[in-house]
Amino acid sequence: MTSGLRKLTACFVTVVALLLLYEGAYLPITKSHLYIAAYSNLRNVKSIDEFNGIFNPVLDYSSPVGQEELVSAYLGIVLDALNQNPPPPKEVAAALITQAEKRADPIIHHAPSFSYSQTILKLAVINKLAAGKQCENTKYYERARELFRLGLTYSPNRQAFLYNLLDLYLCGNDTQGTKEIVTIILKYWPGDQNAQRIWNYLENPTGAKK
Repeated sequence: MTSGLRKLTACFVTVVALLLLYEGAYLPITKSHLYIAAYSNLRNVKSIDEFNGIFNPVLDYSSPVGQEELVSAYLGIVLDALNQNPPPPKEVAAALITQAEKRADPIIHHAPSFSYSQTILKLAVINKLAAGKQCENTKYYERARELFRLGLTYSPNRQAFLYNLLDLYLCGNDTQGTKEIVTIILKYWPGDQNAQRIWNYLENPTGAKK
């Protein structure tokens, strides 16, 4: 190998190493720092515009790794906001859910990855909360059901999916769906007394009331 070729090879290796360092370390670390800064400012947020203003730049920041984890954390923040007592106004809740769907959509529509099931679960619970205690909002009810069932296709015995879906079906008075999920729960956990009571009631509602 000539001296010139060795120098060219060394330059190429150096450039590749710097690119890997930039994409594999600098960008993810910067993205994480931006998220920490946004989260620390959360207590100062007074409107949905301010909320989007601090989190959108973080979630839009380009990085080859870290996006799924930060989206999952972001969905957790939306969940906390919807769980407040009293809950946020309906228009604020709707705006939060719209943003949550937008951020989760690229992850849900790509091949399953490390944070895939967790993203589905959090988005499903967000919609379940939005459906209301009486499941009066059918749009969010249907979306929650869709997401919980999607999660079960990848994690068929994950308790969080099963029990949340059972709760949703009970809320929606869906007898067929309730039976289906109770059957699955009793298959994996035959000693679950609450699931057994629900099954007994569905099989014999008159006798269960005695």
